[in-house]
Amino acid sequence: MAFIVSAALLAYMAGPMEVHAGHVPTEHHPEPAPTPLPEQPTVHPDTHTPTHGH
Repeated sequence: MAFIVSAALLAYMAGPMEVHAGHVPTEHHPEPAPTPLPEQPTVHPDTHTPTHGH
């Protein structure tokens, strides 16, 4: 499951404006993401944030 979350976050932060240009503010707060895995997405964003450069 960690790989799926990581890939989803990478694709999500990679180009959220390119995928959903009109739904940036709506897609900015992913509710269904932290629901199934509350602990996983909390650790991954912190690890990928400095690596990705955001």
